Amino acid sequence: FQSTPPPLNSALLTLVLELAQDEEMKEFFNFNSSFHPFKTHSRTEKTKEAPQGVAFYEISLLWHCQIGSLDKCNKTLEELQETHATKMDAKLNTITDNKGNTALHLAATKGFDKIITKLLKTGANPYLPNNASDTAFHIVIAEKYQKSLRIIREHSTPDQWTPALSQRNKDQQTPLDLLTEWDIDSLKSAWSTLVHQSKQKQQIIGSDTTALISAAQSAGGLAKLEFLISEGLNILKASNPQKGPNHRDTLLQTLLKNNIDRLK
Repeated sequence: FQSTPPPLNSALLTLVLELAQDEEMKEFFNFNSSFHPFKTHSRTEKTKEAPQGVAFYEISLLWHCQIGSLDKCNKTLEELQETHATKMDAKLNTITDNKGNTALHLAATKGFDKIITKLLKTGANPYLPNNASDTAFHIVIAEKYQKSLRIIREHSTPDQWTPALSQRNKDQQTPLDLLTEWDIDSLKSAWSTLVHQSKQKQQIIGSDTTALISAAQSAGGLAKLEFLISEGLNILKASNPQKGPNHRDTLLQTLLKNNIDRLK
């Protein structure tokens, strides 16, 4: 093969992975990472004593979680458990593609709820950032996957999701900012679960300066602003971090730019 082969298309990659399930083919398809569009990057450097076949199973896990193949995802997890001495929760959170996405990131992007549930039960961390500083928590909210968000919440505690509510991605958006893109009823429901059940509700509300701006820029902004202000978010603190620390739009400037002529 070439030292740097071209990316494989989906159909060919699926065939390769199917062939590689055969015991006689595993050594050939052990993938020293070059013969594959998924170049796995462990967050901790692999040792020379890593068992044969681990690289294949890492790639296979990422691929099957991305395309939503639950049965093959389960089988790969079992095989990975057998071939790797490390605990699965630690392993799941170190296998990434070249964008820093874990298997959970990839499943969350498509809203594959059964796979998300399986990965969480196996120890996947939904609050681990990828290279864009997006967590699986960010992703399911951005994609408006309400059931996926509920699954993540059910496999977490308030102590885990509370810090994540103020975690910003590279676009300077928090999960609360992304939540304001939801319709008003869904926003209220998710807010009630994530914020009201938190042990640090007042700290979350007091430190947030951007959710009001995001709400003002979204569809149905007035109703969302009314709700968030009633929840205690401070109008005077609202600013847009995407403008930079020395030039931030206030809530009033945002309202004017978006032709909103009144604030309840």
